Amino acid sequence: MEKLSDLKKELADLSKPELIKLCLRVAKLKRENKELLAYLIFDADDPLFYAQKLKPEIKAVFDEPFQHAYYLTKSIRKTMRLITKYYRFTSNKQGETELLIYLAEQFHNTWRKEYLYLALGKIVFRCLEKAESNLKKIDEDFRADYEQPIEELINKTETRFGVS
Repeated sequence: MEKLSDLKKELADLSKPELIKLCLRVAKLKRENKELLAYLIFDADDPLFYAQKLKPEIKAVFDEPFQHAYYLTKSIRKTMRLITKYYRFTSNKQGETELLIYLAEQFHNTWRKEYLYLALGKIVFRCLEKAESNLKKIDEDFRADYEQPIEELINKTETRFGVS
């Protein structure tokens, strides 16, 4: 396998049409490559706006009725993978934190007694722990905006599931 530095040198020598051809070929190879390329072209200048565009996808998970908490758990895990992909694309802890908080808020807004499923509680709690750990890496000016909502959501999760 070639080193990244070698690839960078070779790419610098290619013409614009050749670069376009290579990018499109890589984008066709895998869906995630296409999504990353689309992000880099259209949304890379504002990662927080990109996070706002993902919120309807997160909300959609909670709009559909679930017969059992197990299915909601699977959907939340899928949503967590979406948030992880967002972070891989943007490397923006603030946006990731915002999405994690939004996910937990949506869960608690649609809470029903049938969702008293320990695995589900652990996932939501882990989500909030990750958001809390991200606070250390966020600019101090924005940190205060997220501390209180995270604490409230952690308390709600602990109360509902008894997880700590």
